[in-house]
Amino acid sequence: IIRKNRGITLIALVVTIIVLLILATISIGMLSGNNGILKKSREAKSETIKGEIKDEIGLAWNRIQVDGTTEEWNINKSNIQRI
Repeated sequence: IIRKNRGITLIALVVTIIVLLILATISIGMLSGNNGILKKSREAKSETIKGEIKDEIGLAWNRIQVDGTTEEWNINKSNIQRI
């Protein structure tokens, strides 16, 4: 009776390890694939930075049109980086 339970436990352990390996492989693939989460987050970051720069330029342009001056521009240079 004891040996029979050990065999079932060992089989359950092997099956559990195989399932965990499959799940780990799928998770790593979703993170680093062509349409993975990491790539999408990098794209979203660069699009956000581009949008912020575009908004700041638009605000500066509107300020020029209203005031007729280029003084007191407040363009955040930390947003301008290599994308």
